[in-house]
Amino acid sequence: MSTQQGRKVYTPDETEKHEMAGRMYEAVDLQLAIENGHLNSVEEILARLKLNADRLSKVLKLDTWVSSEDRLCLDLVETIQSAEKQSTR
Repeated sequence: MSTQQGRKVYTPDETEKHEMAGRMYEAVDLQLAIENGHLNSVEEILARLKLNADRLSKVLKLDTWVSSEDRLCLDLVETIQSAEKQSTR
């Protein structure tokens, strides 16, 4: 089924849903940080986004991740720290 030229309607799989959920959580985290006064300038927002992108890049290269029991919330910092601990053993 088509909607507009070059577009189609489809049912996303679980992987795609998880990716969208991750993007949503990142957007909500950023929104809350701004609303709670933790980020006050565009420069601070940019720095936070760069830090998160760096962490995500590191995590994507790892074989094991640390998350909540339901696997809905990936802990980037703990995942990186866990990998660093294992590499020093």
